[in-house]
Amino acid sequence: MNNSQIRYFDTTSANLFNLKDWAKIADSLDPAALERLWTSQALRRLKNSEREADRAAYNRLSRIKQPERLEIFSIVVADRKLKASLRPLVTEDKINVARQQSADLAKEFKKGKQSNPSQKTPASTATTPSNTQEQEHTAHVRYPGSPTPILSTQIPDALSAFNNESEGIDFFQGSSPPPPSSNSSTVTDDNHQSDSRLSIANHFALLNQRTQWSSILPNFHEYRQEQNWTLDLSPDGIMDLTLGSRFIATLDDRDLEAILEDQPALTEEFKELAELDELLGDNCSFETISERVFNTPLNTPVKRFLYGIVHAYSRYFPRKTAIPALEEKQGMFAILCPYIQGALDVYHIESFMSEIAITASGERKNAHKDYGERMEKSRRADMIAVDSEDNQIFLSECSSIYEKDKRKFVEDKWKLGRAMKDSWDSTVRKVVQSYHPHQDLATFGIQFFSHRLVFYKMDYRGEYRFWQVDSCDIPLQMNTTSGFEKKLRASCRSVLCFAHMVADEIRVRGTLPFLSMKEKIILGRAAQRIKPTTESPPFKKRVD
Repeated sequence: MNNSQIRYFDTTSANLFNLKDWAKIADSLDPAALERLWTSQALRRLKNSEREADRAAYNRLSRIKQPERLEIFSIVVADRKLKASLRPLVTEDKINVARQQSADLAKEFKKGKQSNPSQKTPASTATTPSNTQEQEHTAHVRYPGSPTPILSTQIPDALSAFNNESEGIDFFQGSSPPPPSSNSSTVTDDNHQSDSRLSIANHFALLNQRTQWSSILPNFHEYRQEQNWTLDLSPDGIMDLTLGSRFIATLDDRDLEAILEDQPALTEEFKELAELDELLGDNCSFETISERVFNTPLNTPVKRFLYGIVHAYSRYFPRKTAIPALEEKQGMFAILCPYIQGALDVYHIESFMSEIAITASGERKNAHKDYGERMEKSRRADMIAVDSEDNQIFLSECSSIYEKDKRKFVEDKWKLGRAMKDSWDSTVRKVVQSYHPHQDLATFGIQFFSHRLVFYKMDYRGEYRFWQVDSCDIPLQMNTTSGFEKKLRASCRSVLCFAHMVADEIRVRGTLPFLSMKEKIILGRAAQRIKPTTESPPFKKRVD
């Protein structure tokens, strides 16, 4: 301790001193210094304190051997010093587990049966009766500047060891931690089956993904058991929250409000969109917008984006009044590429077109195969885009521009939903090789059918959530009755806003904290336990 810390320590009376103050002043993580301070000061202060909680903490801690006290104290110091970096990584599920562990630890302290931590197997508990799985209990958190990784679930244990009532400790800053669940299961060396069940359960919580979502999850589980539609996504654990979803039709108004509260919204205030609105102006008829764009220097990404769209139409307009019935691939390159790929290029997102292999699909199909076996081919997407780590963050399914067969739309949506889940799983497995995933990890997709673009997003909240973010109509006719100006403006804005959403996800991934080697092993093990998309078999097309 420095001079000011020693002076503060010596001038603070025992009745005013608590563990929070102790953690504030003892900021050294040197083992020898901690041991000296702990043995000479901390226990004496707790014993002489007028607070009943401090004296109870002394009774518990005095029975613990000095090296174990030192380990607990080190964890508390690291937490008090760096709790701001911890708070975003401690989820409600992990807190529940830690609270139950704290209760068990306190009981053992009172009985005087505290054993060596290396020989003790922690217990785990479920958070709520609706969550039938048990919580994972080995989540690591890397604190910036900390010499070693610290188990996030150890920290509430340490706090409970100091002060079971936690009266003077401001750890979570905000709402108090939820009470421990009454349903707990203790893992013993003799119960290998229970140990296996607990260690596998709720790996999503360990991967920093939230596992609770109002009362919608039980409704989805019930719907999943009762539905028998061939092209439903629920057998793969995908909650279809898109327009016209059969699952949404089964919900009452209160559950629908809960869905609408979490509905992803496109950002409409960013500089690229403002520049686009200025370029479009009040009049964006084909003749006016062509003259304006072709006479403008292409010195910004947004100008090049709009130029590509107008140039694509100029191949057909004004010589023709409507885009002809192009074949699917031709229509993709002629009409869709300037919109979708052009918007992604604004944010320097690398994209590829025309029957691109979905990496995650091949990984899922060949996950359990030996390299000597014949590998199955990956599914293919009409368009993909990758993030800065080469993960496929965006997928697309397209039809011809005048497609009328509604079965094609449903089949493409089903394929796209499953492929986005595969890509989400694959991304998590790759992210945990270096980084700690963020809570709102997402993948994206676009479906083009007839003349409509539909924008999708997939994330996880107890189940995979398949959202429809927005939609727009691509203008295919130039005459005024078809609303060319209105559709052009809406399409350009919607595609650019969606590309901005994808860019935001890539930006967040670029700021994720690094993991230690131990943390990579633990989180990698949890990521390997994500259930693959194999429950529903490939559908068989009906023959007319």
